[in-house]
Amino acid sequence: MMGDSRSNYCSILQLISKYRTELMGVGILGVLMGHLLMYTNHQLSAIDFFCRIVHTQGFLFVSGFGLYYSFSSDSNLVNFYKKRFNRLYVPFFFISLLFFTLVVYYNDENYWMLFVYLTTLDFWIEGNDFGMWYIAISILLYLLYPLMHKFVCGNASVLYRGFAIVLFIVVICFAIKLFSPSYWEIISFGVEKTSIFPIGIIAGFYAKSGKQICNKYIVMYFLVMLSLLILFHSIDKNYYEQIRTLIGIPVVCIVLSLLNRENAIYGWVFKPLKWLGSYSLEIYLLHLQIWRGLAFVTTWDSTIRIIIAIPLTLLLCQPVHNGINSILKSKYYCIK
Repeated sequence: MMGDSRSNYCSILQLISKYRTELMGVGILGVLMGHLLMYTNHQLSAIDFFCRIVHTQGFLFVSGFGLYYSFSSDSNLVNFYKKRFNRLYVPFFFISLLFFTLVVYYNDENYWMLFVYLTTLDFWIEGNDFGMWYIAISILLYLLYPLMHKFVCGNASVLYRGFAIVLFIVVICFAIKLFSPSYWEIISFGVEKTSIFPIGIIAGFYAKSGKQICNKYIVMYFLVMLSLLILFHSIDKNYYEQIRTLIGIPVVCIVLSLLNRENAIYGWVFKPLKWLGSYSLEIYLLHLQIWRGLAFVTTWDSTIRIIIAIPLTLLLCQPVHNGINSILKSKYYCIK
């Protein structure tokens, strides 16, 4: 696969589709390790760098990539929104219900706030207090995706139209920051990451179309990305992290492709990553909510809580996933 100079770039993009679950596994593993370092106050920059190679920016990239495949196969809007609702919002609702009920109770808030929390409106009003920015941003991007798809994939200029959306997002972010800096402080943690999402759409288009591009463009891509990485390192943390992800994802895919040739490594690398990736949403939600929830019912410090939250999350994520799936498959559940 990697030896054909006519199709290397396309092959790398197709590896993203092949290893999508494993990429999500690498991403959620990075999130867990990153939070473990953060909440135990350990500053290990080298480990932190590798933790963030995929990370949450990678989730947004892979979401854009996957949505292109999904919407290209079935562009029915009702089916599209039903699938997104069931795969993202329903797990979020059931996993978060207990946690946000605790939040409302212990903070002595009006129960109207439970609705605000469970619709992720709190992110747009109060910011990322509970770490649910990824869900709030994903809901927005999923709602807008059919429009993005129609614009980007309307004709042959997919690359230019995709980057027009990237530029539009950058301009919107800059405008909010310029004209409403106080509101930008509230929403910036999530909103500034969204520019990587349409790049995932572009990658999905070229991967699915099977267009063949020669080796020199691969070399040019990595040279440009490395140059931008160096440039943005001291200029803008957000774009530095997104560029690092755009380097990290193809590198991880190439490494996985090479490792996949060694059958002895499969059980040690691919099975754990595939398992983590399969439950990445549940793991993301549970470890944050257990960590924060323990603060309401215990006097434990941040270190103890995250040390308990991570293994407890890994124990609970599969049964929680299976339980939610059983609800979705129930004859009483009507959104199918």
